[in-house]
Amino acid sequence: MWAAALLGATSLVVSSVLFARFGAGLDYTIETLGYDPWFEPHKGILANREAIVEEVWLRDIVPPPMQRECFSSTPTICEYADDLGIVPSPRAGRSWGPYFGQYSMGVIAFLTSSLMVFRLTRNKPERSPSDGAG
Repeated sequence: MWAAALLGATSLVVSSVLFARFGAGLDYTIETLGYDPWFEPHKGILANREAIVEEVWLRDIVPPPMQRECFSSTPTICEYADDLGIVPSPRAGRSWGPYFGQYSMGVIAFLTSSLMVFRLTRNKPERSPSDGAG
């Protein structure tokens, strides 16, 4: 029983974190689709893709009480992330409702993993030889 819960919780955390990372990269790509690489304000945003995606991802996965204004060591990366507007700035504050809502998809992984492990590892009653004979 505990193995099922542990595997389910691990599945929830891993799938939620990976899904948030994929979502941050996809949001960045969609937001910057029409950006001109020769236009001065867009150059910095396009040149720092990985750092901006990481900043957006950290803002997305860190719980509201642990939020900081900037996770990056470079303040301009945080300004670029704010300019894109993908995730609300930590200055705006976040509540627990939207935070838990975004991880609701991970609950499906938690439930399915837990149920499969429970079903595969449960104690089955032993069959007597007479059960199969008819």
